Amino acid sequence: MADESVDESELYRFSKRPAFRPHAAANEIYITRQKNLIVYFNRAQELFDSGENEVVIHGLGAAIEPAIRLANLIKQRSLGKYTLFVNTNTVPLIDDYEPLQPDVEEKAQVRYNSAVHIRIR
Repeated sequence: MADESVDESELYRFSKRPAFRPHAAANEIYITRQKNLIVYFNRAQELFDSGENEVVIHGLGAAIEPAIRLANLIKQRSLGKYTLFVNTNTVPLIDDYEPLQPDVEEKAQVRYNSAVHIRIR
């Protein structure tokens, strides 16, 4: 009797859905690991210079550490002018398994990732 187990990579194409983001306000910055931290720092500085009283930094998963570094950099460079208010939560993320064969049904999987939200005032 032959083993009829099939590798899932032959049945499905795996893809991650983008994390849900509510409509971002003008003073919100979503951090990714693809951009240099100075890009986000300059954006936050532009917001404060234009009269914003508060900037909100969001980091998800691997972007938590850069989000925290950015908030600390802003506070340090402002010589303590701003205060940081930090919240954390867990965000559901959905992974899709798209069938590669017609007789295979679609699947989705929910996983959870940590997030940080830092208000700078």
